[in-house]
Amino acid sequence: MRRWAGFAVAVALLGASPLRAGVIDRQQQPPANESRTWLAWGGETTFHFNPDELARLDLAIASIDRASRRVDGVAGKRYGLVAFPALDASPLEIRHEGRSIAGIGGGALRHAGGFVLSDARGTIDLRGFALRASAGSRTGLAVVGADGTVWFTADHAHYGFDEASSNAFSMRHMNLRLAPALAARLGHAELAGAPVGGLEFHAHAFAETRS
Repeated sequence: MRRWAGFAVAVALLGASPLRAGVIDRQQQPPANESRTWLAWGGETTFHFNPDELARLDLAIASIDRASRRVDGVAGKRYGLVAFPALDASPLEIRHEGRSIAGIGGGALRHAGGFVLSDARGTIDLRGFALRASAGSRTGLAVVGADGTVWFTADHAHYGFDEASSNAFSMRHMNLRLAPALAARLGHAELAGAPVGGLEFHAHAFAETRS
């Protein structure tokens, strides 16, 4: 197994105000029978990588491009973190019915930066990655490369608006998992869905009413 060395990571939040998981801020609450779509754009996406799992899979971070901040992970002690700014011009739709999230809609939260993975077969380029709806999951996300391949999935989000700002939305504490394409590339298709860390994003949001 190759050592996971030189991987720098980042944690970036859109402010220090607390967020309530799985609830809609009072200022954003629609009537119980109203449908809305939140358009989330910009902000930052943070990956939390487990260095022990990456080493076990013989998977490494070869390079990082345009990260906001970086902090090293330490095997057996702490996860590595890396965060990237999202593009303002590429919104992700988050649908809800009344006061409950109905699911992730269309669109994609795209990023100019990203990272390159390396394994025994070469490299996997995740620069210019995007977050979009994960197929077969109501509130799950897919981490998609610029070529359209889904390399990771993320699920079990805690979500909510910033209590101090009705236009700041986050999905956080998500489980980051190997997607089938990455598991197959590693020669272990049975590992699809295996956890390798966590994922979160903090974004600007606008609640668009659709009566």
